[in-house]
Amino acid sequence: MDAPRFVTPAPAKVTIALATAPAPVTALAPATATTTPSAAARLPATTPELAPESSTTAVPTTVPTPKKTTPAVGVACTPPGDDYATAVDGSTLKCTKAGGPSAKWVQSVSLLGTRTPGAPCEVGSGVATSPDGEEMFCLGQGPDTNVWTVVN
Repeated sequence: MDAPRFVTPAPAKVTIALATAPAPVTALAPATATTTPSAAARLPATTPELAPESSTTAVPTTVPTPKKTTPAVGVACTPPGDDYATAVDGSTLKCTKAGGPSAKWVQSVSLLGTRTPGAPCEVGSGVATSPDGEEMFCLGQGPDTNVWTVVN
C-alpha cells in the first residue's frame, strides 16, 4: 500500500491593477495537503476575481480671485496689461517703471484714444494709440506741422 503524498501549498499569485476601472485579479488555488496527481488535475488552476472599485472622490476647491487694486499714483501695477487707467478722481494714470525697478502708477496726460500716425494734432493735448496699439505723442515738426508720432 502506497503512503499518502503530502504536497506543500504553492504560494498564491495575486495581481492588483491600480486603475479607475475594475481589472481582473488572478489568484492560484492552493493545493490540498493530501491530493494525488489525478485529484489536483480536477481543481481549477485560477479563480477570476474583480479588483475593488476606486474610492477616489473629487474634492471641490475654491481659489480666491485676487482683488484688483484701484489704480492710484504710487501703487504697484503690471505692464503692459495695466497700461493706462483712470484714478478715482478721474485723472489718467500710466503704468510704468519711472523712477524705480518696479512698475507703478504715475500721473499722465489724457489718453485720447486711437489716432492715425502722421495726422495733425495739438502739442500737449494728450497721448493716443495707433491702430496697431502703439503709444503716440503729438510732436512738432516745425511751425504749424504737429503730427501724431509713434514712440519707440
